[in-house]
Amino acid sequence: MSNAARPGVPDGCFPTRWGGRRDAPPGNSARNHGSRGLAARVAVWALAAVSVVSAPRVASASGPLDPRLQFRQLRTAHFTIYFHQNEESLARRLAAIAEDARTRVGDALGVTPPLHTDVILADQSENANGWASPLPRDTVFLNAAAPSGAEFIGKADDWLRVLFTHEYTHIAHLDRSNGWARIARGLFGRTSLAFPNLSLPQWQIEGLAGWQESALTGVGRVGAADFRAIERVAAADGHPLRLDQVNGGLTTWPDGHAAYAAGIGFHEYLVGRFGDATLGQLANATARRLPFLASGAFKGIYGESLGSLWREYTREVVARAATMPHTTRDLTPLAHERSAVITGPRFAPADCAGCEDTVVYSVQSPDGFPALRVIEQNGTGDRRLATRYLGSTLGVHAQIVVFDQQELRRNVGLYSDLYALDRQTGNVRRLTTESRLQDPDLSPDGQSVVATRARGDRRDLVLVHLYGAGGLPGLIAFSDIETLASASSTDYSAPRWSPSGRLIAVEQRRLGALPGVVVLDPVTKHVTREISHPSARIVTPTWRPDEGAIVASADFNAEPFDIYEFELGAEHRVRRLTKTDGALWPDVRRDGRMLAFAGYTADGYGLFTVPYSPTSGMRAAPPPPRLPTPLPPTPLPTPDAATADAAEVRDSGYSPLGTLAPTAWTPVLFSDADGTRAGGFLSGADVLGRHAYTVGLDWFVNMATVDRSPSRGTPDWNASYAYTRWRPSFFASAGQQAQVKVVVNRTTSAASAVAVVQRQVQVGVLVPIEHVRQSTQVLASVLRTEDRYLLADSSRTATLVSARAGLAHNTARHYGYSISREHGVTLGATIERAVRALGSQAEGTTSTFDGRAFLPGFGLHHVVALRGAAGASTGADLARQTFGLGATSASPSVLDFGGDALGLLRAGGGSLVAGSRIGVANMEYRFPLARLERGLGTWPLFLKWIHAAVFADLGRVYGSTASSRVWRRAEGGELAIDGVAGFALPFTASAGVAWGQDSRGANGPTAYMRLGHSF
Repeated sequence: MSNAARPGVPDGCFPTRWGGRRDAPPGNSARNHGSRGLAARVAVWALAAVSVVSAPRVASASGPLDPRLQFRQLRTAHFTIYFHQNEESLARRLAAIAEDARTRVGDALGVTPPLHTDVILADQSENANGWASPLPRDTVFLNAAAPSGAEFIGKADDWLRVLFTHEYTHIAHLDRSNGWARIARGLFGRTSLAFPNLSLPQWQIEGLAGWQESALTGVGRVGAADFRAIERVAAADGHPLRLDQVNGGLTTWPDGHAAYAAGIGFHEYLVGRFGDATLGQLANATARRLPFLASGAFKGIYGESLGSLWREYTREVVARAATMPHTTRDLTPLAHERSAVITGPRFAPADCAGCEDTVVYSVQSPDGFPALRVIEQNGTGDRRLATRYLGSTLGVHAQIVVFDQQELRRNVGLYSDLYALDRQTGNVRRLTTESRLQDPDLSPDGQSVVATRARGDRRDLVLVHLYGAGGLPGLIAFSDIETLASASSTDYSAPRWSPSGRLIAVEQRRLGALPGVVVLDPVTKHVTREISHPSARIVTPTWRPDEGAIVASADFNAEPFDIYEFELGAEHRVRRLTKTDGALWPDVRRDGRMLAFAGYTADGYGLFTVPYSPTSGMRAAPPPPRLPTPLPPTPLPTPDAATADAAEVRDSGYSPLGTLAPTAWTPVLFSDADGTRAGGFLSGADVLGRHAYTVGLDWFVNMATVDRSPSRGTPDWNASYAYTRWRPSFFASAGQQAQVKVVVNRTTSAASAVAVVQRQVQVGVLVPIEHVRQSTQVLASVLRTEDRYLLADSSRTATLVSARAGLAHNTARHYGYSISREHGVTLGATIERAVRALGSQAEGTTSTFDGRAFLPGFGLHHVVALRGAAGASTGADLARQTFGLGATSASPSVLDFGGDALGLLRAGGGSLVAGSRIGVANMEYRFPLARLERGLGTWPLFLKWIHAAVFADLGRVYGSTASSRVWRRAEGGELAIDGVAGFALPFTASAGVAWGQDSRGANGPTAYMRLGHSF
């Protein structure tokens, strides 16, 4: 929940909101032979069992942690810290931080924090981030990755302390149950209903934690002018952040940052007006309110309603913004997309004779997949060079662009590698694999790349030596990686070669100090200059072409980042080059006359260029204090480990047993055509998510009328287990369920309703292969189903044992402004074989195929959605599948063994036509109508898009007396709305009218409603 990503990468974890994410990987349904059978209710076999760990972990079928990580655990008085190889020093420093933060956070909020909290420290991503949740137990997860100084959370002299303070504030805030909630917690355990603060708007949850991260550490986002500019610039632009925008769900810039920016600002306003003690009082008051009705607590604590307080706060923000300079809007961007974030612009040598230099840059936008682009200096010719998932800097050459991007490894780890783009052909080739190299810059001779590499408690500065072939200068592969600088608790970012290739300027972050820039000789590995200041960040350096100065971004004088020139001569003069609302990633053209940078605006970060010369007309500004004297050439100092060991800690190997016990049970009451049932279920998982299980029991309260009912004292039950540490995820499920079926007497042809007791056992394996741009899943299982028919005068048992297999592949993507999947395909095939050799009473084979393609339409985010599906089942009656035609939606998954998964035909009023073979074709044209992004106060409903579709369906079933000899069809249209419910749950609600044939073959209209897309 720390929102610790680089600007424009909300929450810093895959998939990002703007990251061109794939839809959720194809799942699998346990429905068998078209019944409402037990497998549909057995508690989420396969990987869904892991969902009992209800924290916002990276969704992955193989569990939340890279299987290569070997975990140990470190115990203190109030924490268990789980860490892996190469993290011991970081874990011991965290142990001391955690105990100190527990005391500070408890005192600040006036509460007694939980007695024990689990903390997972995992180095499996390049992105600084974390989350915290009280369910199923108090847990904090921290990515062991330090943020760069240029990030919104980069104002930190100890990133680990700031990050943990933020996340532990969540624990102290959310783990509160007062009044009725305390009673519910006593009855049901740690269920979400018993934690009312979990249902607060995002701005309230993140605002409190953001305020405390700064109030308790002295750094963080409260005093970071670049982060506070989000709120100020929006107000100065005439669009201050509204209450409904910051509850959760906003896509338009500032997207996920909005809840943090406004939440921190509003808490600062409350503290300034009423004192910081009221924050703890408010947290306790909301912990006794009903879910989503917490806004009434403000009246009791502050004497005014939340709406009145927010209006006053907004007036203050607007008034304050009017008194501050707002100058980026006075410049004309060279390139800018709506709600875009542009990073790392570089002047690139012309790739053709007589051509001018171009500017290569990276962009993230809710309109498409993140990309590497190039534009002419006059603003024309903007085009995409390649897709690029995350990464900021790049190295340029007349023929080659070297850049970094991140990829999923083993389905979980999001690691960075180097890539080379041939500017003539557009071909991209990966140079390294799992090297964790970032921030590359290509040397002037094209023979080496300077970059950074994550390693344990540090990020090293390294040199990658290259060799070339085929006319490409030095950029075919790398021969070795040489470490230039490495020290404990020291991180490097954004290195840049000097024009001569003799020196390297790089951002350096040491424990206890804000980021600065050092100049290093790559031959001697000595630092020759240091540019730093005790109260300012100096980041993203580049060189003046004559090598007489470093040009870098700095936040002097408590202002947003602007660009300064730091002379390296005897005078050490500092000159301010820009006066903006935020300027990062400067680059100077080779002739020294033009400066390019990423500038902050109310719509995100745009690409700007301005003249660069002593008389460039830049606005004067008070200079910062003089910088320290240049350092003599000495080896890089090894900083004090500053990893003070926590007292009384105990180190041991990881054991899941201590966290496997269930922490809550959930009552259930539901009705269907069979009757009404009541019962409950419980679930559990170890803290690292390797083992997960569910167990449920329920009884009939009343059952539909049948000739002979099952014993009322015998419950329905189900149990499931999944082991998800490795890429293959193993699962097992078993259970018993009573249901009602209609059977026909073959002698008299009379139909009657009978009770059927169904027992099922299933074991299997799911192998997911997850990547950023595509995913594949392979499923194999064995299912044994025993149906005992309770006839009036006897019982009959039918047993089927089937082997199942499925394969799915998905490349379809969903962007921030998408109304559905677009740009890709989703393909799935299943086969199920019942065989006597496994103990089945009958034999049969069922196979299905479901293919979906999503193509661009006539406008932005218009989609042509095509689908073809077919299924066939052969064999004995008992083993043969029955397919239904007439559903208003296909299964969300292309791995679904149910009989009604394929039959999308929106006509007939929901009456299914059935048979043993089926063929279906569907076509839709989907198009947006309006982007709303509006809510009402703190109501838990945020509306995002209105969109529509026109469609045509065609389908036919064969192989039964009820099946038709003709193809049935339906045409019509749908109107849909996308939104977010409960501040975090996205949904699509659709209503439509289809004209086609009903189950009797008569033509007529059919109206319907649906949650989700048709396919």
